[in-house]
Amino acid sequence: ITGYGYGLRWDRDTQSREYVLHTGGLPGFGSNWMMMPDYGIAVILFVNRRYAPAYDVNFQALNTIIHRAALEGRVLEPSQRLKKVYTQLTKLLPHWSKASNHKLFASNFFLDHSLEDLKSESQALFEKIGTIIEWGTLVSRNDLSAYFTVKGEKGRLQISFTLSPEHAAQIQTFALEELEGP
Repeated sequence: ITGYGYGLRWDRDTQSREYVLHTGGLPGFGSNWMMMPDYGIAVILFVNRRYAPAYDVNFQALNTIIHRAALEGRVLEPSQRLKKVYTQLTKLLPHWSKASNHKLFASNFFLDHSLEDLKSESQALFEKIGTIIEWGTLVSRNDLSAYFTVKGEKGRLQISFTLSPEHAAQIQTFALEELEGP
């Protein structure tokens, strides 16, 4: 995933690590600066060669620093709203009983997600993982988006949701995915 605006490029790699960077130069000179806000590190490279591969060098340097220093990315504490939604959502799953009248969901949620399909998919996947052993910890992506895992005796599921961007935020999107491995 990549984006560009105000002279800054934003990238996310295959490990979901985010980079903010800018590359530039003049005839005979090149530069690149790259930072990883979640890790609190940045590198800058100036070169005396036009179009030198400064981006590649900085990318490798950041990854080397992370690996050798065993750095961990910051972990966002879930907002109170995300925690409240998590508690309410775990009470509705896997059967979705009384979900259609629940104030937990945005007004367009069931227009975008058929309740019958949600019930069918959820029940099939929950049956596949067997008896629930543990409802996992809520992991925040940002103030309006999070996921958690459900561990069963025969497998695991990941449940993701995003809240609507309003004061009384409600579930806007929902995804249920079976995870590989134990």
